[in-house]
Amino acid sequence: MKKFLMYITWAVFATMLYTACTAEERSITPEKGNDTEEDVTFSLEFPGVGDATKALTGDNEKAVQGIAVLAFNAGKYHYTSYATDITTDPGDKSRKTFKVKLVKTASCDLVLVANAQDLITTNFTKDTPKADVLSALQATAAKWNATPGSAGYKHIPMWGKKSGVEIKEGTTFTGANAIKLARMLAKVNVSIATAAQSDFELTSIRVYNYNNKGRVAPTKGWSDADNKMTSPDVPAEATLTKGPLLYDGTDITTAKVKSEDVIYLFEAVKGTDSKLGSNTCLVLGGTYEGDTYYYRVDFTKKENDKWVYLDLLRNHKYVVSVTAVKGPGFKDPGDAFNSLPVNIEANILEWDEGGMENVAFDGQFYLSVSQDEYNLSKDARSSLFADNVIYVKTDYQSGSESGWKVEKIVNADNETQAVTWVSLDQNTGVKDVKSERYFKVEENTSGSSRKAKIIFAAGRLRYPVYVTQSIYSTLQLHVTDNLGNPIEEMIFSSSFNVRPGQKTFKVNWIPSSSPLTVFKHPMSYYPFPTTAPDITPSLGNIAAGIGTANYTVWPQAMTAENVELDPFYEKNIRLEFQATNGSETVSKELILRQVHYNRTHKPKKYYYLDGNTYSFGVKSNTAWVVASYSDPHGILDMTASEITSQSGGYNVSSGTPFRFKMKADTDGSLSGKSAIITFKDPTGNMATMTTATITGLSCGAAGGATKITMGASGREYLIHAYGGTCWMVENLAEDPILPEEIMPDAAYHKTYDGHAEGERGYYYQWGAALYSCPDGWKLPSKKNHADLWALLRDDESTPGRDYWNVSKTARDLHGGYWVRSTGFERWGGSGGFWLDEDNMYFEVNSLAVNPAGSIQFGAPKNNATGNGVRNGRETVRCILIDEED
Repeated sequence: MKKFLMYITWAVFATMLYTACTAEERSITPEKGNDTEEDVTFSLEFPGVGDATKALTGDNEKAVQGIAVLAFNAGKYHYTSYATDITTDPGDKSRKTFKVKLVKTASCDLVLVANAQDLITTNFTKDTPKADVLSALQATAAKWNATPGSAGYKHIPMWGKKSGVEIKEGTTFTGANAIKLARMLAKVNVSIATAAQSDFELTSIRVYNYNNKGRVAPTKGWSDADNKMTSPDVPAEATLTKGPLLYDGTDITTAKVKSEDVIYLFEAVKGTDSKLGSNTCLVLGGTYEGDTYYYRVDFTKKENDKWVYLDLLRNHKYVVSVTAVKGPGFKDPGDAFNSLPVNIEANILEWDEGGMENVAFDGQFYLSVSQDEYNLSKDARSSLFADNVIYVKTDYQSGSESGWKVEKIVNADNETQAVTWVSLDQNTGVKDVKSERYFKVEENTSGSSRKAKIIFAAGRLRYPVYVTQSIYSTLQLHVTDNLGNPIEEMIFSSSFNVRPGQKTFKVNWIPSSSPLTVFKHPMSYYPFPTTAPDITPSLGNIAAGIGTANYTVWPQAMTAENVELDPFYEKNIRLEFQATNGSETVSKELILRQVHYNRTHKPKKYYYLDGNTYSFGVKSNTAWVVASYSDPHGILDMTASEITSQSGGYNVSSGTPFRFKMKADTDGSLSGKSAIITFKDPTGNMATMTTATITGLSCGAAGGATKITMGASGREYLIHAYGGTCWMVENLAEDPILPEEIMPDAAYHKTYDGHAEGERGYYYQWGAALYSCPDGWKLPSKKNHADLWALLRDDESTPGRDYWNVSKTARDLHGGYWVRSTGFERWGGSGGFWLDEDNMYFEVNSLAVNPAGSIQFGAPKNNATGNGVRNGRETVRCILIDEED
C-alpha cells in the first residue's frame, strides 16, 4: 500500500481477469479435425504493475476471470475458443499465460477478450463481418462497481489483438510477442494539491453526462503504431445520461484529499463551449471556510495558451489536480453543473504512458516510474536483469533545473538510516526521456530480509520505490538459442537424403548447486533421437554443481523409405528440463521437430460441367496458397480472385478444401478440357510448387450421348447420364492392365466370327474386367444396375433408353452378347454386363427389334454357377467415379 499524499498512482487492471475458465468451456471450431487444431500458448501483458490504493488490490490485479479468443479469416468471423491452463509467471506476477485451441491457418486475425464471455453471443455465425462482431460486443453500466467482493462488482473487460498471424505447430504468443491488453474504460482520479488542501476539503464527486454503453473492443480510433486510442468509439446505441453518478464516503480514498481507482467511465466525445449542458464533466463537493459548496470541473487542458476539451478514451487515466479554491461555489450541485466553473482552478493530466502507470502530478509537472515495489532474491546483481529494471520519466523544468534524480536511499523501517546495499546504476535523468535504469544489489548475507526506500525527486515532486531483498536464492532456469534468446521449439525442415543444418541451444540454471533433470516425452510414433549423433552430447540428467549445459542438434537425414511410409513424415519430442533446490521446482520445455514438409492433392479424373461447385482436399503440413492457374478453355465459372484468394494448410487427414465452380456446358464443347491450379507455400517451409488438374466432363443427357476420348487405345466412347450416374453406353474395347496371376491369352477376347477387333467391344473374364475400366471409371455395382433398370423399365420415355436396346447392331448403339463354348451367339438377343461383385453380371433382353421396343433387365446372375453353357466372358460398360479419392 502506498502511503504518500498527492501522488497519483495508476492501479493495474489485472482484476479484469479474475478466475480461470471452467472446464466446461469449449472451443467453437467448425470443420476441425484432429490435425487441424493446435494448442497455442499466450502470454498477457497487463496495462500496469502498480499496487492499488483501494479498489484493485495486488491479488485482484493478478487474478484471471476468463478469456475468449475470436478468430477471423479474411475479415469474416470463423470461431471462438476459450482459454485453459491459465497460470501466473513465477518470475513476473504481472504476466499470465494460458493455452487455447486454434485452427491451423496461413493467416488470420485474433481478437482476445477478457472478462466479457457473457457478451459473446451464439448469434455470431460463421462469415459474419468482423466489424459487426466487434460492434456487438458492448457492455452496459451506470456507476461501474470497482470494489472487489461487493455486491455487483464487475471485472473490467479488456481486449487485445494479433493481425495477419499464421497458426501452425509451435505457434506461441509469448515473450516479446505477448498480447498487450487494453482496458475498455477510462479512469478518473481526483486529488487536492498540497497548496489547496488548507482551503478545501474534498467530500464528494459527481459525474454528469456519462455514456451508459461502451465497446469491449474498438471498431475505430485505435492506433496500431502507438498502441492506444486516438479518438473515442462510442456505440450508436449508447445514451448520454445526465445523471449524476455520485462518489462519496469511502469513495474518497484519502479523506478530504483524493479519490483514486474508483471512477471508471465509458468513452465519451470531447465537449464544446456551445453545448456545456451536454459535456461530460465533474462537480466536486467539499468544505470551503466551514460551508459545503460545489464546483464544476470540465475535462480540459491548456495547449498554446488556449483551453481545449479532452475526449475520454479507453485505457487512459485522467488525473484531476485541484490547485486552488479561491472562493465559495454553489450550494446545490445542480446549479454548479448548470454554470461555468467558478472560484476553482484545476489541471488535468491525460495519461497513457505504457508501463509508466505510477505517476505523481502537482498540477504542473509529473514524475512517473514503471514500478514502485521490487522483491529480489539474496543474490547479488551488478547488471540489468528482468527483475531489477526500472523506467523513470518526468517533464519537470524550472529555470536551469530539470529532469529527475535519486534524492536518497534509506531503510524503509527507519528512514533516518541510509543504506548502501542497494543503489541505482545512474542517479539522474533528463526531462522528457523514458530512462532505463537498474538496481545494483549486494548479496544478502545478513541472515534476514531487508527493505530499502528509494526516493525519486523532480522539483517538488517525490515518488518512493521500495526494494525488498530476501535471504533465499531465486531458482531460475533458462533455455536459450546461441544468441541468448529464450526458445520453446526447434524445427528442422528435411528433404530425404539431405541432412538439415545444425542448431545449438543452452540450458542455464541458478543456483548451479541444483541438479538438472531431463524428461523426454515423444509426441508421435516417430520420436526425435536424443543421443549422438542427432544431439551432442546425448541428453541426460546433470548433477549439481554445473549450472550450464550446451547442446548441438544435427538430425540425421530422412530416407526415401521414411517419406514413402508417410508423405508428411515427422520426428518430434518434447523435452522437459527441471531444476530444484529442495523446496522449489522450476521447469522449462523445448520441442524438437524434424519435418518433411509436403503437399498432396488428388482431384477426381473428371468433374461434371453442370454449373455446380465441387472441391478436392489439399493435404499439407504447412500453409498453402494458389500461386497461379491456367484455364485456357474457360471450364471454371469463377473470377481470378475467387481462385487465387483461396488458402489453407496444416491438415493432413482430409486436407483443406479447394473449391471451384464448373461451367454449365450445353453442347459438349468443353468436355475433356482441363484447367490447372498451381499451389505454393507462402511460409517458405516447402519450396516445391505442385499442380492439380481439373478436367471437365459433359455426360450426355436428354437422349443425346456425348463422346469422350479415354483409355490407352485413344478410342472415343459414347456416354450418357441416368439418374445422376454417368454410364458408358457402348461396350468397352480396352486392354486391361492385368496382374501376373491372370493369363492374358485366357482373360479376354478382342474378335469373333470374323468381325474386326473391338468392333463390338471386348469380352472379359470377371477377373480381367476388374482391371479394364479407364482411369476415372469403374465397374457398376448391383445398386447402379438396379437404379438403371428402374429408370428404363418404368418409363419408356426415359431419354437415352434406346442405348440399352440390344437389337441395335451398329457399334454406336450395340448391346451385349452371349458367349457359348461353341462360339459367340445371340447378338441382338440379350447382353450381359459385368458388375463389381464376385462373378456377377446382369442381362439385358430385347423383346422387340425396333428402337421403341420394350427392354427387360434381368436380375444379377453369377457367371461361375450358370447352366453350363457359358464360358465366363461378358462385356463391360463402366460408370464414372463420382466420389472424392
